[in-house]
Amino acid sequence: MIMKHLKKILVLVNIIFYLLTVNVFALVVVDYTNLVQNTLTAARTAAQITNQIQQIQNQMTMLKQLDPATFSKVSGIYTQNNSDLDAILNNVGDISFDLTSVNDQVDHLYNKGFDPTTTTGQYQSMYSDWNNNLLNSAKTSMRSQSLLTRVKDNNNSAIQILSQSAGSTGIVGQLQSTNQMIGLVSSGLGNLTTTLTASSRLSATLAAEEYSRKQAQSAYAEKLLRGMSGNDTTVHSLTIPEIK
Repeated sequence: MIMKHLKKILVLVNIIFYLLTVNVFALVVVDYTNLVQNTLTAARTAAQITNQIQQIQNQMTMLKQLDPATFSKVSGIYTQNNSDLDAILNNVGDISFDLTSVNDQVDHLYNKGFDPTTTTGQYQSMYSDWNNNLLNSAKTSMRSQSLLTRVKDNNNSAIQILSQSAGSTGIVGQLQSTNQMIGLVSSGLGNLTTTLTASSRLSATLAAEEYSRKQAQSAYAEKLLRGMSGNDTTVHSLTIPEIK
């Protein structure tokens, strides 16, 4: 009788771990891979944006060479644009730092494997940190796009002013070329924001899956203990068939 009872328990345990391995862990691995891929894509995009902004700054140095007495408004535009571009560079640098931090932590956690001694609360805290970093980075990217719009508007103002000067044709052409580069950076920031937002959703999904996995493991373990004594077998709202 005891052996029969133990066999049923062993069968149930095997089923439990099969379900946990196939249905839950597989989902976690898929989401983990997507999260890593997204953060790597975002990091590459941020690096590309940094290079493009530096090119824009180099292109705009010709405005600094104009006679401020004749082109005082253009001189002011150069100063404002350079300040805004520096701010965008700092923002993108912050995003890159956050992405590196998230990627390193995610890589360490999943390559190490799930630690059974780590509590659900600790896992939740880690996922929450990743989610906050990614969301803040997405907001920073959106703010950078707003600054870039102002840079382009200022460039257009400079083009209008210089177009009235016969000797400024070359500089106008360079500014128009700069506007094309600004368009590329704007598109890159838009893609970066989208990728970061998607990464944040993946992080939230991972948090939910890990919480469910921990809850399921706890429920099944408690079920085995209670089932053998004939006590209530409903744990954490998960109803498990009676062990007979």
